[in-house]
Amino acid sequence: LERTGWRVVLFSNLRSLRAEAFSHAALVFSAGTVLLMALAYLLQRRRIVRQKLATKALLAEANRVLDTTVERRTRSLRETNERLQREVAERKAAEAELRTAQDELVHAARLAALGQLATGITHELSQPLGALSTLNDNAAEYLRRGATDKAARNLELVAEMVGRMDGIITPLRDFARKSPAQPGEVRLSEAVDAALRL
Repeated sequence: LERTGWRVVLFSNLRSLRAEAFSHAALVFSAGTVLLMALAYLLQRRRIVRQKLATKALLAEANRVLDTTVERRTRSLRETNERLQREVAERKAAEAELRTAQDELVHAARLAALGQLATGITHELSQPLGALSTLNDNAAEYLRRGATDKAARNLELVAEMVGRMDGIITPLRDFARKSPAQPGEVRLSEAVDAALRL
């Protein structure tokens, strides 16, 4: 107090100041925490972006390697496929040539067998031909004499001889005919009968 020279000291309650200081400290702490969290978030985000970029680069490299490998293998498979197609075409051509050669050999064997049979065939056909000539002359003579029943009998014998000759010639003609071999079901008895006729 100025006039008295006294000094008066009052003790006031500091609870509000403490509360205010505590709230300021809490605010500063919160702001610092938010700043630290923002900094941590930015650092984490930056690390994630770097990882994503590194992963993207690795993935692009893996894709490039994979594309190169696929392209190389595709080219190799295409070349192998073309080579196999050429081999298949060559094999088919060789099989066709082999079939043609086999058909020619079978035909040549048939003709050779016919050549060997020619002597026997000549003998077999010369007898009916001679008989036909005789029967024909006799039938003409019988007709001239008016014996039509004997002429008719001779003509029947001529028909039998022609049938016999046809029975000799037809299987041989069928045997000599060049025809492509076609696999299929066959009656064995017919093949045996044809062989026995020959």
